[in-house]
Amino acid sequence: MRFEIRKARREDVSRLQALNEQLGYAATEAVMAKRLEALLADEDHAVLVAEGSKGEVIGWVQGAVRRLLEEDLHIEMGGLVVEESWRSQGVGGELMAAIEVWAIEKGAQFIYLRSNIVRERAHDFYLRSGYEVEKTSKIFRKSLSEGAETA
Repeated sequence: MRFEIRKARREDVSRLQALNEQLGYAATEAVMAKRLEALLADEDHAVLVAEGSKGEVIGWVQGAVRRLLEEDLHIEMGGLVVEESWRSQGVGGELMAAIEVWAIEKGAQFIYLRSNIVRERAHDFYLRSGYEVEKTSKIFRKSLSEGAETA
């Protein structure tokens, strides 16, 4: 089973949406299309996909440049998901390697990722990939509008 890593394209939105659901986040295809359009237009964001030999999108990773007063420029990995039937075949590792190359090209000093505490298999994968647990924290969120596009 062969695959290649490339930049996401607008026509990938259906598969990105389906994989987003596998990651545990529901959103309609229209919402995903709007999100993807904004990300593709922003040079401080990258959405990379793994494409199988039949042209199907089998995984994706997202990275975003973070500029903060308290830390050097870095990248936050916003999401990583691989189609269930393709897991443990090197796809996730290649996606991570590709986003790390992009991060270096952006001048990042390091890369962060956050992972839900229940994703133990993912945690093991990140540790094997050279990532270290830096800290455990809580994430707080406040909705700023009733019409926020989430579904």
